[in-house]
Amino acid sequence: MTMAVKQMRLELKDCRNFLGKLQTTVIMALKRCGIEGLHTMQMPGLWVDGRKIVSMGITVKRWISLHGLSININPDLNYFHMINSCGLQGVIAGSLQQCGYRIDRACLVRILLEEFEKEFRVQCVRFNSIETIANAGQDH
Repeated sequence: MTMAVKQMRLELKDCRNFLGKLQTTVIMALKRCGIEGLHTMQMPGLWVDGRKIVSMGITVKRWISLHGLSININPDLNYFHMINSCGLQGVIAGSLQQCGYRIDRACLVRILLEEFEKEFRVQCVRFNSIETIANAGQDH
């Protein structure tokens, strides 16, 4: 799971466009790993081999976006039977491993950040802990 906070530039103050760019970011990252991820207007999330692999959501307040996405690399899928993913009745999430892909999480995160930077024309800063975030603006 990744969560990012971003102030939307004037040209991105369109939530549908913003979500589309976020989807493109994930699709391109998966493509670089040799995986074809698809999305349709009728089915939220991203799909690989007919399985829902990626869930994403955004909220925007005063044009500051809080967005998160989850890419199921190899989770325990038993827990997903208790979730109504994106409001889709009867759809159970899948995983990349279930689809036959062996992906290194750290490598996927690096590629995802690179694609995010390209798509949104920004430079990402990665924080490994809440303490790092809290101290980011302080001079030491």
